[in-house]
Formats: sequence, C-alpha cells, structure tokens
Amino acid sequence: MNYNNAPKKKKKSKLGLIIIIIVVLIQIISAVFTVSADNDTTTDNNYNGGNGTNKDIKFPDYPDFSTLYGDNSSDDALSSESSSTVISSSTTSSKYNSSYGTNSKYNSSYGTNSYNNNNNVNKEEETSNGIDITSYSGYLYNQLSNTGKTVFLSFMKELASGGQTCVFKNVTNKSTFKAELDKAIVALTYERPEFFWISGAYTYWYSNKTFKVELQSFDYWKYSSNPQKYIDALDASVKKIANAARKYPTDFERVQYVHDYIAQTVVYNDEACAEKDNKVRKPTTEQAFSAYGCLVDGNAICGGYSKGFQMVLRELGIECIYLTGYAGEYHAWNCVKLGGEYYYFDVTWDDPSFKNDKGKIMTDTVVYNYFGNTSQQMSLDHTILENFKFPTCVATKYNYFNYKGFVLNKYDFNSFNSIVSKQSDKLITSVKFTSLAELNKAKADLIDNYNWSKITLFGGKPVKYYCDTKGLEFRFYRY
Repeated sequence: MNYNNAPKKKKKSKLGLIIIIIVVLIQIISAVFTVSADNDTTTDNNYNGGNGTNKDIKFPDYPDFSTLYGDNSSDDALSSESSSTVISSSTTSSKYNSSYGTNSKYNSSYGTNSYNNNNNVNKEEETSNGIDITSYSGYLYNQLSNTGKTVFLSFMKELASGGQTCVFKNVTNKSTFKAELDKAIVALTYERPEFFWISGAYTYWYSNKTFKVELQSFDYWKYSSNPQKYIDALDASVKKIANAARKYPTDFERVQYVHDYIAQTVVYNDEACAEKDNKVRKPTTEQAFSAYGCLVDGNAICGGYSKGFQMVLRELGIECIYLTGYAGEYHAWNCVKLGGEYYYFDVTWDDPSFKNDKGKIMTDTVVYNYFGNTSQQMSLDHTILENFKFPTCVATKYNYFNYKGFVLNKYDFNSFNSIVSKQSDKLITSVKFTSLAELNKAKADLIDNYNWSKITLFGGKPVKYYCDTKGLEFRFYRY
C-alpha cells in the first residue's frame, strides 16, 4: 500500500495502531527483569533457557540430604505466608526425577516423603507442590518466612534434578515476594555449596500474579557439554579429604586437618578478584568463587575457601555456616559448631603466601589467628553484613591456641621456648599472650636482647619474626 496516497483519516488510524503495538511491546519487555541476589553478578536479559535441560545429572548421596519433598503432581496447591502473600510453586524440569531421588542409590536419604503416603499430615505444615517446609533444617533456612522456605526448597529440588527454573503462582504482593525471593536465594547459595555452578544471580518474569524465576549459572557450566564431570570431581575430592580427616579421633583434630589441608594446598587467586566484575571471565576465575575452585582446582578466593571448608565439614557431620561481610573489602568466612558451641574461622586469612629469602613463594604454610575465635576477636577486623542473624560466639575452649596450650599469661623464656618446641612440624610457630604488656616483654627479650637465637627449635639458624599487637601474637617464620 502506498501510504503517501492514503486518505488522511486512514493514515491517522495506521499511525495509532503502530503506537499501540509499540506500547504493548514496551510493556512486555518491561516485565522481564534481571537481578542479583547478592549484588555481585551481572546477568544477561537475553538468556532465556534453562541450562541443564538436555543434560543428565546425577548427584552423590550427600549425608544431610534428608527426605524433603512430597507429591509433585499438582500446581494448584497453595501456601500462605500472610494475607498479602499467597503462592504456589511448580518446577519446570521433571526429566531428571528418574536419575535423582528414585534411584535406589539415593532412596535412603532422598526418597519418598511421608506426605505422599499419609493423608493425616498437618496441612499447616505443608506448602505448595507437596513441599513440607518442616522437613528441612538449616541455620539460615530456619530464619526464612514460610514463603522463603518454599522458594528455598523448590529451587533445591529443581537444582538437584538438573534444572534451574521455578514458577510461583498466586503471588498477590510482588514487592513482598521479591524480598523473600532474594533472601531465600542468598540462604540457598550459602547453605548448599554443592550447587557450585549457581552465580547467585537470577532472571525473573512477572505476569498475572505469577513469578517465573531462573537462577543463573556461570558460563563454564552453562556451555559445558559434560557438567557431570564437575560434580563427580568435587564429590571425589570432598570424600577424599573427609576420609583422611576421619583418621583423627576428635572433631577438633578433624577440623584442624581440613583447615590445614586447604591452607596448605590452595593458592589465593588474585586474578579472580581482578576479573570478578568482568562480563567475560576465565573458567578458573568463575570456579574460584566456589568449593570446586578450592577443592578441585586448588585456587580460590575467600568465597571458595569458605565454601570448600564448609562442604568438607558437612561431609564429616560438623555444622559449618558460611557468611560474608567486610574485612577491608568484601569477604567471606565461616562459623563452626564444636562441642555444642559456635566459633568463627577464616581459612583464607590463615593461609599466608609469601616469598622466602630465595624468592620462592611459600604456599604450604598455615597460621591459626582465625581458628576458633570469639565474636569479640573477629570484630576487630571482620564486620558481618548480612540480612540474617549469626551466632554470638563466646566460647574459648576450642580456640586453637587455648586448646593446644600455646597461650602465656606472663612471659618467661623457658615457657616460650617450650611452646615453640612443640611446633616442630610447623614452618610458622606462634605464641599468644593475654596482654600487650607481656607481648612487649617477649619482644624486648627475644629480639632486643637477641635471645631468639637460644630457642631450641631454631638451632641458631636465622628466622624472621612478626609481632601482632592487635592479635597479641608472637610469630616466627622458619624457611
């Protein structure tokens, strides 16, 4: 049609139609949002596929995978958090159900929930899709609302079956649900380190009271033709380290073994820190944020150190919480339960890397400045920045220095020499003091008076020292 010769009225009609079409398209496009739950990842709005939809994935039988889920046949069941937030949940990937949960290998820990077979289950304890929010427990999970718990378990089920997308229906309050969604995804990525390919970011679509949410994966996983190899490699590494730790009789010794193993075998990935905000990153950079980078690649940043530590301790049946905050920069560390009490750990900062006199970078070293600390000790240089409550740690029994007897209330050379001699297997030897005055006395005697040369372990050989006036620690380096 030649619009130049069309009647003026028809021209206005066509123009109006075009305007209407443009407005509708803008509204459709604006319904798609991409966000990051922890504000550290940028995602692609154009990525509209659930990775894993054509990949057979089988998970190892992790020890704390309990029976979580019930009948997944209905999308119409409702869960109610409040009068303003009523949701139902459905997952989009059922292809993998036959390879996870029904296989006899997993039945003992991830089999049929009693909800399937018991019509007398308290309806107040169930949520949509037959997901029973009372059947799972986790330190962060327990702090979620019922809506958040539904989101957490829905995605946990979806990820374990090879998918990454869930649909939540009957969302009557978008902003409330969005806040609960953010918090649930943070809890999921913090408590379930075996889902190491998830970046923490997600894309969502919202229309007609329905949220479709797709978790975003790192590119190395998204475009891998064989993601199963990553799962198998991590599982093998976790079990290998845990089995070696089991040779020790106490939980303290097992925790120390894992702590030392990571500090001595993992190299801090400075390149990953530099590239973390880049849109295109190397696979090793992406893996450095996860337990995979720590336990398989042997290079990680703080998040990888902490999630690797968490994953092995969980394999050993020891509770270990992952958390983040500020410690000069954005940082991650752990809280571990020993003897019924919580203690803070920072394996990253207990892994010093430095050059010896010959210029060789020493990576197989370990210190214990952040092994079993109280909240007060950690607050000197660590600030928690999370929308969750974490333990207030006051116990001191399983602090490394207290437990080993490497603490001096008063300085005298013989006692100091005795403690150092007990650390003959360490390249770095340390003694803690209970006051700055006593630490200064040690420095005056050992350094100013040159009495360090009399320490039996050193045999008169040159050493370097470090006097930590904040942590009240006197440290010698032998290399």
